[in-house]
Amino acid sequence: MRSQGVSVRVRWLILILSMGCHRGSILLDTGVISDRLSKPGDKPEPGDPRIDSGDPSDDTGDPAPSDLDEDGFSVEDGDCDDLDAAVYPGAEELCNGTDDNCDGQVDEGLERTTWYQDADDDGWGDSDEILSACAQPDGYVASSGDCDDGDATTYRDAPELCDGTDNDCDSSIDEDVTTSFFQDLDEDGYGNPEMVQDACTEPPGYSAVDTDCDDTDPSVHPDAAEVCNEVDDDCDGDVDEEVEESFWYEDLDGDGYGELLITASSCLDLPDGYAWVGGDCDDSDALMYPGAPELCDGADNDCDGDVDEDGSSIWYLDADGDGDGDLDSTYIGCDAPAGYVSTPWDCDDADPDIHPGADEYCNGEDDDCDGEVDESAVDIATWYRDGDGDGYGGSSTTVTGCTAPLGYVAAGSDCADEDAAIHPGAEEICNEVDDDCDGDTDLADDDLVDGLLLYADMDGDGWGETDSAELTCEGGPGWAEFDGDCDDTEATVYPGAAEACDGLDNNCDGETDPGFLDSDDDGIANCVDSSVYFEDFSSASWGGWSTWDLGGSTAPHWSLTGRYLGESADAANAIAYSPFLGELDAYTVSVDIMQMGTSNNASGLAFALEESEELLLIEWLDPTGYYGWYSGTGGIVLYEYTGTWTLLASVTTSMDLTRGYEEWATLGVRVDDDVLRIYLDGDLVLSHTYAGILRGPGRVGVWSHDNDGGVYFDDVTVTQP
Repeated sequence: MRSQGVSVRVRWLILILSMGCHRGSILLDTGVISDRLSKPGDKPEPGDPRIDSGDPSDDTGDPAPSDLDEDGFSVEDGDCDDLDAAVYPGAEELCNGTDDNCDGQVDEGLERTTWYQDADDDGWGDSDEILSACAQPDGYVASSGDCDDGDATTYRDAPELCDGTDNDCDSSIDEDVTTSFFQDLDEDGYGNPEMVQDACTEPPGYSAVDTDCDDTDPSVHPDAAEVCNEVDDDCDGDVDEEVEESFWYEDLDGDGYGELLITASSCLDLPDGYAWVGGDCDDSDALMYPGAPELCDGADNDCDGDVDEDGSSIWYLDADGDGDGDLDSTYIGCDAPAGYVSTPWDCDDADPDIHPGADEYCNGEDDDCDGEVDESAVDIATWYRDGDGDGYGGSSTTVTGCTAPLGYVAAGSDCADEDAAIHPGAEEICNEVDDDCDGDTDLADDDLVDGLLLYADMDGDGWGETDSAELTCEGGPGWAEFDGDCDDTEATVYPGAAEACDGLDNNCDGETDPGFLDSDDDGIANCVDSSVYFEDFSSASWGGWSTWDLGGSTAPHWSLTGRYLGESADAANAIAYSPFLGELDAYTVSVDIMQMGTSNNASGLAFALEESEELLLIEWLDPTGYYGWYSGTGGIVLYEYTGTWTLLASVTTSMDLTRGYEEWATLGVRVDDDVLRIYLDGDLVLSHTYAGILRGPGRVGVWSHDNDGGVYFDDVTVTQP
């Protein structure tokens, strides 16, 4: 409380003088501001990153990127093959084993199939020879399971042949196709049912009949006559049935066959040294008797009048090991010497590929020894007339033979044999012609090499929408070579565009106005947001606010009441200010103020126009009219601080600007171009044209001066049109 008006005026004059002489600065953070205030005249040191030297030599630049294949993309742009114009970021991925779109993957997104090598061309592939491809390669099939890819008769589920091979690949050989044969040791045409061998053909020493009851005696078998010998000669289970007498033969060598007829007698009275059967041609040699095996020993072992008839053979030299011998190189003997075979007729015994039954090939040789050369060769070819000399013939004129006649070629799918530029090996280009003879022309052909992939460009910024791609042979207005435009209605929006503070994702990276301040954290940058900042002091923290003591005789006493920011120190002179809010061209700053008691000199609103030393202060003098003698009770005064306090303007209106105790009032300023308009409770109080730069608000704050009775501040708000 003060009793003398003169004393108050003196103190106010001292305050104004002290403010005018102060050389302090307002910077971004509290530490820098307090340092500026304590060091008048301080300036940035050389090399400070805030200072531009202006020297062009300090600037650097990268060389312009090169585009060798002129596909619109350089290596710096991501072109992974700058020598191939069909390879670049965003290109269509083709089934060609190449990373067409430079995304690090080959043929991705294309349907691939597993193929199996079919070397024997039987329609089934080798499970171990696998190739994954989009289209079927030559020599590969989709079915696997061939257990011998060198044999065309061997594959999964093939018919089983009786050839010693697992034809159907089920790990069994000749199953269900062999016949059971029975060992016939005595060669009487009947086999032993206990000695079985399955084979495709009857092996030597075996019989298809299994009813022999004694396979060591050729006279015992189902068709033999029952004789009086205590033996079941006819294998019917009975011995000597219906036999009353028999002839006896003297058997000197004990081989079961006698030579001389001696007498007839009862079946049960065969004397020692006799046999029931005669016909022995040498009763002194037990190896010679009817039916004995013929040995290669110069004797008639089987007593048939022939010597070694089954032992000696003619053998033929097989020098090339192909199984057929030379008719002119023979050997006669019981057994074949090494390198000899039983079949002749090899017409070239020095070449294993030439022999009877061999396949005939186009090689100028009689491969099958039939006296003819290259007849019905397995590799005989069809040749096609090539009228235009492009290496491909038409299908209408053909000949067959081992060699191509003049003017004929092996490929016969030329669809225009009068034009050398048109053939199956040609590239399909935009010319309204089926260049590669696949039935498709230009855009209808997936093999088109010079088509243009363009994108709809509605805003004319040179970039189109990705999902509007169209392959064409000619471009035109409204189409672009590049895609990725995320807003084709805005010409300032496209990949790589400079990001501006305009509420748009200018460079299509998924972020809107990155790097620009959003003071109220609502996801909209200050330069776009109509509600830039709001602080109601309802939290326990200041929200990043700081204070600046302007040098009153008493330190300021700022406190949060739970709803408001208050200051109640006697003779205090200080500003509480927000974080940096950025720069706007037009904006409004306001605060609600309530006087809590008497003897309050002044309160107000402060804001820095830029992130610099410049400050504007709106002072509301004697808000309650307690003193009543200030220049206009409740007067509004506008100051500028640029190192020195400067009075810019004061209220000239006669309206009542005072407010009662504990009565809220709203003090605000609207900045538009170069004009400041100051309002109190919505009424225009003061209008001032500013000579400096009004781009701001930078920081906003509230000011308290000698408010003994205390003052509250609430709802600091920054908005823009």
